[in-house]
Amino acid sequence: MRKIILGDNPFFAISHLDSSKSKEYLEDKDRFDNASKIIRSCKDLGIAHFMISSHSETNDLLAASGFSHKFVDDLPKLCIVVPNVHELNKNAARNGIMRALKKIFKIVLPTKAGFISVLSGVRLSGNVSHLALHNVVSDLLIGLNSRFAFKLFHYFCKTFRLKSVILTLNPIHFLKLGVPCDVVCTYYNETHYNVCYSVPELFEALESMSKRPEIWAMGISASGAVSSDRWSRDQDLSRFDGTVVASSRRERITKMAEDARGKESRHI
Repeated sequence: MRKIILGDNPFFAISHLDSSKSKEYLEDKDRFDNASKIIRSCKDLGIAHFMISSHSETNDLLAASGFSHKFVDDLPKLCIVVPNVHELNKNAARNGIMRALKKIFKIVLPTKAGFISVLSGVRLSGNVSHLALHNVVSDLLIGLNSRFAFKLFHYFCKTFRLKSVILTLNPIHFLKLGVPCDVVCTYYNETHYNVCYSVPELFEALESMSKRPEIWAMGISASGAVSSDRWSRDQDLSRFDGTVVASSRRERITKMAEDARGKESRHI
């Protein structure tokens, strides 16, 4: 079955659709309770991974969901998105973007827990299987042709037995750099919202690579413009190795997972 990854945006009241939607999320008193229930039911829904960024409430949500222990078999593996972009913005405003980036990539820590904590602000390290470089940083580095920074990121991930994930709106440009990574996660949806390349172009770029990374699709609902019924019938989406889905409603996540499973069975 194609890998399904749970996304975290709705849990932290992030909506690219409109500001009123974000306000609606924030005013929902049961937001964290509902979110933790969705996370705890991931395995039953066939969702093995949870992608989460660093927010002021990240550690609280992880603790509420049961990630207090080092390893929890019935919870999804974590894909932590780094760096903490809020801290990055502060550093960039104070010292400039290049100095802020240099600070990130000078980090050398002896433990995986310390590495993740400093890069993302996430204290809890149990169940972490992937580390993803935030697209705000990765797309800037792609524009600078900074192969060294990507190699360093992959080296750190490999050192701590984590899989490296590059979040990017420019996947083909990244692949042309020829640097190692385990996963490239990029936008894909029928409306072309934040999508820079067609699916054939993307997968054609992979054919010349000796070691092909996994390709994950994020933003498949285009901030609500594309229903799960529509993307479950999308032939191009089946070419991706993983799909990031996100919603604050358990019934919607359940339907998305069921649609994904049904789609996969139709293409076996």
